[in-house]
Amino acid sequence: MASPKKPTSPPPIVFTTRVIKPDVLLEVLGQDFHVMSPALKMHSVFFAAFLDSSNKASATPANPKFNYHWGTTIDKDGSWGLESNEKHKLKGDAQLQIESFRILMCAIHSTPFTIAIDGIEVLETTTTLADYYRALPILSIAVSAVLFSRPDFLFEIPKHCVRLLSISAQLRNAVLFHECLLHACGPWTEPRYLTLPEGKIRAACETAYGKMCIKTYKAQNQLLESIPNHDEVGRTMVALVSKCMDGPRIVIPYYYRTLIVELGYIPKVTFAIVPLMRNALVLEWFPSHPGVGGREGLEYKDFFFCLERDDVELPWDVTQVDW
Repeated sequence: MASPKKPTSPPPIVFTTRVIKPDVLLEVLGQDFHVMSPALKMHSVFFAAFLDSSNKASATPANPKFNYHWGTTIDKDGSWGLESNEKHKLKGDAQLQIESFRILMCAIHSTPFTIAIDGIEVLETTTTLADYYRALPILSIAVSAVLFSRPDFLFEIPKHCVRLLSISAQLRNAVLFHECLLHACGPWTEPRYLTLPEGKIRAACETAYGKMCIKTYKAQNQLLESIPNHDEVGRTMVALVSKCMDGPRIVIPYYYRTLIVELGYIPKVTFAIVPLMRNALVLEWFPSHPGVGGREGLEYKDFFFCLERDDVELPWDVTQVDW
């Protein structure tokens, strides 16, 4: 009787250059990574501190090609790391962890990568790993490059903006945070950021929402001041209210969008409303417009996107270069 075949190991994931060859073997949940110690030490505070530390000395390499050989360790709570030798059961999806670690290694080694259209879970897990290995700054830079080069993941931002606010704040990625904040400040009648717990992220959203409220107040005041010279402004403002209702509430962004369509020939009306209709989103592959329907069926009738990134108060210390 033939003996059963042993399961074959997946091929190693290798990071190399023309000058520097891999000198570190990391075994991550059954997947080998061949990586370079200079990159690890440069972009990860964890590896810079512990790769050569006697407190976390690597095992004697079984393969003479490598100077360091670290294996996976499962902690009692089911999380994993590259530290101890105790054996416990992994909590969570091993493939998700492997893919997230691969992306982190790509960021550390300046290797291009993509985030799939359904990659929120991967990005969140990668961010958690980067936090553990103290490599958040380089991951943040790498994520920015992905955002501006790949449209796939961008389609998920409107749906997952609240969840992504926390991820982008942990990465201190101002571009992604600003984008998610603008989506989370809508719908205008019931903004999604209200589901966030009290804290710095919610406070930043509340401040941004307040600034846009001031913009709507200024626009409304300018429109009222134009009525003495343009009777049709007052009549149209009243007539459009009933057309822009959603149940008991008026949809303010849609109201102003409709008003400028009706009265755009009057300079004072245009001057008052155009600032509200600005679209400060920078990551949209197909630009959308406040007060009208969005791409692929997304409705932005109840959204303002008029707050520029410089007007958003970020919930972290922007002068800190390492965290």
